[in-house]
Amino acid sequence: MRKSLKVKRVPDLTLLAIILSLLLFGMVMVYDASVVYASDLFGGKYYFLILQSFWVVVALLAALFASAIDYHIFERYTMLIFFGS
Repeated sequence: MRKSLKVKRVPDLTLLAIILSLLLFGMVMVYDASVVYASDLFGGKYYFLILQSFWVVVALLAALFASAIDYHIFERYTMLIFFGS
């Protein structure tokens, strides 16, 4: 009879800090590049910043969901995922 060992997974904080800083830098660049265009076209200078922020939150939630799943589950579906993408 084998005992199931639970391993505590610790996130890589350096990688997390790099990812979050790149996301923040990208959001600043989107705002800086589109503030005049958004103001002229949509009447609000934060239009593209809000849109980009929404997708950043969606991506972070998807990453959180993906990190909670054991990746060994996907071994059975690798070819399907490969050709489906």
